[in-house]
Order: sequence, then structure tokens, then C-alpha cells
Amino acid sequence: MAVAVGPGDQMPEVAGPTQAGTRLSTRQFLGKWLVLYFYPKDNTPGCTREAKAFDAILEALRARDAEVVGVSVDSAASHRHFADACGLRFPLISDHDRSISRRLDVLNERGTSARRTTFLIDPEGRVAHVFDSVKVDGHAEEVLRTLDRLREARGQAVRKE
Repeated sequence: MAVAVGPGDQMPEVAGPTQAGTRLSTRQFLGKWLVLYFYPKDNTPGCTREAKAFDAILEALRARDAEVVGVSVDSAASHRHFADACGLRFPLISDHDRSISRRLDVLNERGTSARRTTFLIDPEGRVAHVFDSVKVDGHAEEVLRTLDRLREARGQAVRKE
């Protein structure tokens, strides 16, 4: 199933409440690379592995001037428990009304959760790469490798930790 935006497209604003009780917008990350990943459900085995994998490479991403934001249809309260249980150091946006997932066409066929999809967004707010139908194991590292390749193609130094 195709997503609504692809490489070269301006990423529409994604905004909502987070586990910290604040409202977050992807526009706040203009000037940086952004890994915006959609996942099905808090506190499930695959989603837990994926979140922990992104957290494990967070410093490597930050060394490359990139941040991570997760999005699912779970509530901000559910995100708070999930983030605390996993020790996550990045924000999770609640798409409880499913409007973001619907607009980006990442809602699953039953309309109950987001499909596992990751958008790599460049510092100008354009989609640089889309990972659709993501397999959890190895995905975070694949995102890191893709970021390095994209940064090199743009003549940006690749600072590895």
C-alpha cells in the first residue's frame, strides 16, 4: 500500500500531544534531519523492539544532526507508560483520532492502527526517503545507513561517534 507522500515531497505537518504532556510539531525540527516513524501499538513485542532500537542509536543520529519522533494511535497516557517502561529518550506523538495516519495513508486496512512506516525527512522539511512495510529487526540500523548515504550525497559530513 502506498503512502500519501514520497521522496521530494514537502512533509505535511505532523503534530499532537506527547507522553510528556506537551504538544509537538514536526515543524519544530526544521533545520535538522528527522526520523518520523509510525508504529502499530505501545507495549507490544515488535513495537517495543523497534522503539528500543531507535533509542539505542539516538546518540549516533544526533551526531548526524537528526532526531527521532514516534507516532501511533495510542493515547498520550499510553505513550507515557510505554516510554517510561522502555526508557525512551525521544518523543512519541499520540494520533488518537487517527487523523495523522489517515492523512498520510499509513492507517492499516482495518483502520485500527498505523502501519509500520518510517519517513526520513531532510532539514528543509522534505521527505528524503520512505521505509514502507518495515520489518523491525535491523530497521533502525538501516535508517542510520540511509541517513549517512543521503548526507554524503548532499556533501554533508558524516560524523560517526
